[in-house]
Amino acid sequence: MKILIPTSTGGHLKQCLILANQLKAYKYDLSFATLRNEVVTQYTKNYRFDFMVGLDSLVLKSFFLTNLINFILLPLQALVILLRENPQAIITCGSDVALPFCYIAKLLGMKVIYIETRARITRPSRAGKLAYKIADLFFVQWSSLKRYYPKSIYAGILT
Repeated sequence: MKILIPTSTGGHLKQCLILANQLKAYKYDLSFATLRNEVVTQYTKNYRFDFMVGLDSLVLKSFFLTNLINFILLPLQALVILLRENPQAIITCGSDVALPFCYIAKLLGMKVIYIETRARITRPSRAGKLAYKIADLFFVQWSSLKRYYPKSIYAGILT
């Protein structure tokens, strides 16, 4: 089974890497989609990566303009990567990079599996709220989030 793991960098990527290391035992064909940075490139030896182009608000000095451009760029790149990779499912821990993948994958008939980030202990994330509406499976890492996501599956913390 081919699985694409779209993720933001930082903690979201670390959680997805933990998951990918656990999934390796099942012989899934795994690949990642994320933004390029120095930290991410160290993982390219173990997994395939599709790198996306996204703008940082520090570059443009405008949070609004950066978000507007990324709102256009990220979904277009997600569509190209999904069509090229053609996974049966996507699995993600979020955040902004992952949401276009979730919605486009759903439109293309792919399974969407979302894991709410472990950083959210008592309140849901914005990305989680949006992904919950369309996810085929939705996991939380803290039982306290079940009240916000009643159909979610509590599976404990990814370690």
